[in-house]
Amino acid sequence: MSVVWQRVRVGCATILVVSASARVASGSPAADVDFEWEGPGDCPARSDVLLAISRLLPHPEAPTKVHVHAAATHDEGAWRLRIRTGTEDDVRERTLAGDSCAELADAAALIVALAIDPAASSPRKDADTSTVAPAAAAPSASRADHTTAPPTASGPRLRAFASALGALDAAALPSAAPGFGGSIGALVGRVRAEAYGILLPSQRSTISGGDVGGDVSLVAGGVRFGYAALDAPVEIVPEIGFEAGQLSASSFGVLTAGSGTALWVAPELGVLGGYALARNLDLVLTTHALVPVSRERFIVVGLGEVHRPPAVTVRAALGLEVRLP
Repeated sequence: MSVVWQRVRVGCATILVVSASARVASGSPAADVDFEWEGPGDCPARSDVLLAISRLLPHPEAPTKVHVHAAATHDEGAWRLRIRTGTEDDVRERTLAGDSCAELADAAALIVALAIDPAASSPRKDADTSTVAPAAAAPSASRADHTTAPPTASGPRLRAFASALGALDAAALPSAAPGFGGSIGALVGRVRAEAYGILLPSQRSTISGGDVGGDVSLVAGGVRFGYAALDAPVEIVPEIGFEAGQLSASSFGVLTAGSGTALWVAPELGVLGGYALARNLDLVLTTHALVPVSRERFIVVGLGEVHRPPAVTVRAALGLEVRLP
């Protein structure tokens, strides 16, 4: 009889253990949190963050009701999270910075879990720890502190970039001329500085529609500076710059061919538009007006003028820009 009674006790204990485990696994204290979550389309969904919160809580019943508003933004090349948590005894507001929205979502989950239950220092044993935020991802919440935490300070982020562009110039050569070029530069917050080069390949110009004329080309480089009026994922950057280079021409259709060069110097004013295709890759479109300072003429002696730079030319360029890191 004692053996039978012992087996009954073991069976009952097993049933209790299984029942308790099932209650912990099915309990979702985060489901009742007043949780507002805002973020771009590539951020985790609200339900994913709530699931991460549940997995961080050690008890199936939440001891504290929490109101949360969290908003993730991507600005100046960095992710930021502004989160406000409120309970009956505590209201806190923080601003965090991170490399991705997923990282900030993990930090938000830990902050909310700690606000619900300060014992939420490690994932629940029944949770899938692959989606749980690391404990070091966010500061702990103090129930005794009734002040609003100030936003975290972060200086302007420095990033390097390089681009490859196809261009179309309206009047630097005898007629609208395609070209190509590239640039390298740096971004410091919203400030943009770059050095670039461009080549407009040789273009033929004839005198009075005849068989005599010249082939004209332009090689130039310059610097530009701008400040982003609109930033990430769509950028609008007014720019000012200065370009210097060389116009070259060689004659054809004459007994003795000749060639000549002229200095090309032109201040410029324009705007750059960008769109983020990926984390470190942007599509860029630029439009600039250039005002040549020197406008020397190319002529075939005794026959006429081949080309003279205009008072103003407009150049547009389209290409891809890679940003590091």
